[in-house]
This record gives sequence, structure tokens and C-alpha cells, in this order.
Amino acid sequence: MREKIADKSIAVLLQGTLRLDQTGIADRAIRSIRDVLPNAEIVVSHPDHEDPRGLEADKFVGYPDPGPDICFCGKSEMNLSRPILSMQMGLDTIDREFVLKFRPEFQLNGSEFVNWAPLNRIRVTNAFTHNLNEDPRYLHASDVIQFGALEQMREFWSHQFLREELWVCAPNRIERPTVASDGCSLLRPEQLLTREYAKKRSPLDFSELSAVNISYPLYRNSHIFMTEAFEVVPMIASGIDGPSRFKDVSQRSRYDTSWQAKKPSVLRWIGSLILWWTSSEGALITLRAAIRKTIPSLEDTLSRVLSSIRKVKARPKS
Repeated sequence: MREKIADKSIAVLLQGTLRLDQTGIADRAIRSIRDVLPNAEIVVSHPDHEDPRGLEADKFVGYPDPGPDICFCGKSEMNLSRPILSMQMGLDTIDREFVLKFRPEFQLNGSEFVNWAPLNRIRVTNAFTHNLNEDPRYLHASDVIQFGALEQMREFWSHQFLREELWVCAPNRIERPTVASDGCSLLRPEQLLTREYAKKRSPLDFSELSAVNISYPLYRNSHIFMTEAFEVVPMIASGIDGPSRFKDVSQRSRYDTSWQAKKPSVLRWIGSLILWWTSSEGALITLRAAIRKTIPSLEDTLSRVLSSIRKVKARPKS
């Protein structure tokens, strides 16, 4: 039987840019947490250059901003080192049994996400947690909102910086052993974080994980580990509200949570590949991976096409 959690056992770690130049964003997040979890401890982990005085939190933890991680030879930026350092320093100050990782641009409207212990797993939302039976981006667990036991959260975030895996440049050319859908990273930040967590918790082999390796063994191992290590909750049922891009993404079949209740099988793996290859983005990624070594000059063109497709998909529906 699941253990119901008292809010006095929870620490909420507010991680991410406080957006102090946008009036009231962090204040609204903290007020929403106080309304729903009045006895929870609120810890704000912020870069040193931000001044959080005035926010009604219990603890403030400043960290030296490591800056963005540059990939694709300086053409793009990703944030991986920032949340790793921010979470590590924030978690070091916490001694409560459970931790809710939260972001300033979200609001907590209900306690559904934290009412019950996640049974030796980390609870995440489905916003950007990929449906393995439709999208073969393996070990892609969302790192935006998380809830788990303190020690598990520390284990998930106890990584060294991984920025050297985000980009590899050589004089006058670009060496990319693997190519992600944005054309710049070897693996997405979420995949790097989840892969390192898997190394600590599972005997399953993920040594061949890459942005273009969609083999059945990787599918099976990813399915097993993701089911054992994470509990994925539909954002619409989480009691958490946030920016429209997260809510819109959580409604797509690519992020459906039904895969958790199904065992991995060859037929489901084949089905995921068919769905992926017949999508416009999947077809272009596969094509680009195939021609990368033979016709490098076409890669930039395909990157621009992919970027255009993503922008169109991101536009709000009228």
C-alpha cells in the first residue's frame, strides 16, 4: 500500500532562472507552493548574479553560473551544467525525506503530484518524457518537474559536468558520431542525465546509446529501466500548471504515458520505428544520418529544414 506523504516531509527545490525581470513569476510559484503545501520547506537555488531577496522562501543557495553548454561548434546553446550544479548545491542543504524539483515559471494548483510516495522511483511529468512505443529517443525522462526521496534525487543529479559530450569540433570540420534532431548534440541533455542515472542503478547495457541508434536491445533495455526508475504522470492530472508549451507537448501522442503499462516487444518496437520514420522529422533525421559522411554539405540544409518544421509545430493552433 502506498504511503501518504505529509507536507512537512517535503522540501521544494526551486531551480532555474528566477526571471526577476518579469514581475511576479517566482513570487507566484512560491505562493502557489505555500497554498498547497504550507508546511513544506522551500529552497531557492539561484545563480550568484540574481538577487532573490524579497522572495518568501526558507533558504537561498547561490551558485557560480557555469554558463550555457555550447554545441554544434558554437551555433547553439543547451543548459545541462547549470541545472546539475544548481540541483547539487540545493540538495546539499536539504534534510527532509522527499524533494519536489520545481521551476519558477510553474504553479502548484493541487497536491496530486506529491500526495503519495513514488515507490522507489522518481515521479516525473509526461511533458518531454518520450513514449517509447512511438518515439525511439531512448532514456529521455523529463527533468523539468521531479519528485522523489531525497537520496534518489541526489543520486540522479550527482553527475560530473557532461558538456564534453554535447559537442565535438575539429579544425575546419565537424565530427559528430551521433546526430540529434536539433543537428547539434550527440545526445539530448535529458538522455545524458538519465543514462548516467542508469549506470548507477541498473545492470542493463546502455553503452551503445546514441541519438541515431534505434536498435531493439536499446529499446528493450530503455523500456525496462524507464519503467523501473520513473513513474510518469500526465501533466493534465498532476495539479501542476505551467507555460503553454509544456501543456501542449503533454497532449501529444509522442508523450503519452500508456507505454508504462505495456511490456516491450519486437512488434511494439517495429511499430515505433514505422511511426518515427513516417513522420516528417524522423524521416529527415534518418536521411541526414545516412548521408552525413558521404555528402556533408547537405547537412546544413537538412538542419534548416528540421528547424523550420519544429517552429511550425510549436506555433499555437488558432
